[in-house]
Amino acid sequence: MRQFTTPEQTAKLIELGFEKPKNTQYVQRAKARNLHSPFIEFGEPEFEGSYSIGELIEMLDKVGVTTYIRFGGARAISLSNNKGREMLGGQLIDLLFVMIVELKEEGVI
Repeated sequence: MRQFTTPEQTAKLIELGFEKPKNTQYVQRAKARNLHSPFIEFGEPEFEGSYSIGELIEMLDKVGVTTYIRFGGARAISLSNNKGREMLGGQLIDLLFVMIVELKEEGVI
């Protein structure tokens, strides 16, 4: 079971106005100027990080959305909340992500 958001999911949540993940790092990559030069250049610092399952549940809890998670059968997960939404799927992190995005776009969060 995946425990962290993908880079695309992370970017979407930041775009929607959520704080950056707790494990945020800024990485500056080095690259050679050309094949015959001993000098290197540093690119712009880039953000790296991802949200954990716990962070996504905290996002929901902070705004009063209680999340109920039920595991069943062969990797079947049911996710529901006190706002009347229920979802079924295989990856908990993906269900939490979709629920947060939908609630944010509807103005609930």
